[in-house]
Amino acid sequence: DNGPHFVLEDKGFKPQVTVTDKEAVLVTGDTKLVVSKENWSFTYYYKDKKLTSGGWRSTGVIFENAYKQQARLQTQLDDTFWSYPADPTRTYIREQFDTSVGEYFYGFGEKFTTYVFGGANLTDVLKGYTDLTGKPSLPPAFSFGLWLTTSFTTTYDEETITSFIDGMAERDIPLQVFHFDCFWMKGFEWCNFEWDKSQFPDPPAMLKRLHENKGLKTCVWINPYVGQRSKLFDEGMKNGYFIKKTDGSVFQCDEWQPGMAIVDFTNPEACKWYAGYLRKLCEMGVDTFKTDFGERIPTRDVVYYDGSDPIKMHNFYTYLYKRLSVTLYLRLRLHFT
Repeated sequence: DNGPHFVLEDKGFKPQVTVTDKEAVLVTGDTKLVVSKENWSFTYYYKDKKLTSGGWRSTGVIFENAYKQQARLQTQLDDTFWSYPADPTRTYIREQFDTSVGEYFYGFGEKFTTYVFGGANLTDVLKGYTDLTGKPSLPPAFSFGLWLTTSFTTTYDEETITSFIDGMAERDIPLQVFHFDCFWMKGFEWCNFEWDKSQFPDPPAMLKRLHENKGLKTCVWINPYVGQRSKLFDEGMKNGYFIKKTDGSVFQCDEWQPGMAIVDFTNPEACKWYAGYLRKLCEMGVDTFKTDFGERIPTRDVVYYDGSDPIKMHNFYTYLYKRLSVTLYLRLRLHFT
């Protein structure tokens, strides 16, 4: 098991398990799971009220290789870098749960753990979840205000963004943050963390004007991908800061930027390198970052610096990316205050 692993606040708590000839019972807090040894059915309870259950015919086994072959025939899927690798030894358990008349269901997003949370209502469920995963800190007060962006307008320069901001003031619409979308950098050079000087000739002065004259905070768009035309590409390739293919070369694709590489945040030196460019922007006057993307992460034929499992990293990668930016922000806030 080579990770990665999310940090959980379990505080050493262990559930109580009782096993008899007929069943196994697991109790954790007010939630209880009963598994029948006679027919392998299971039932969940919360405060002794049945939540749901599954019978012996509700369980199915999925063999990954057979599943992918069937999916490819049905939808002509291309076996790309973004798909999970076909592995005839990898299997999954598919489970069905019974429901009662009038029950409601919420979510149905991606599930990538086996954690089940009991609760009398959604508030209780979310409390149990965040007790385990950690609760968010309170964001800075300005972040609750109105944010404005130009949303990829074709004319993108200081004059244009100023006209947007002045237009809000003329309409008596309070504004707290102006967000610069990706064209604050030159096209096809994302990310190089450098202002496009043809559009923004004096970024420090502009940021100062927005702070002092307009009373605004500023945000710039970033992502963890580095296009081959970016000056950071050669730096990252030379120093081993990108995700690599199994043959040792840098992983590249054209899914977002031409020849883009992906920063390997399991490499501590790559994290320092990436954070160093963000720090320069903060010292220039940028207040915060929109940490976009991070979801186009390959799962096959790639190697991470710390040996992490590429399939697990598909979901864990964004956590590392966001954590780097948040940690930098907190350190700078302590430094400047």
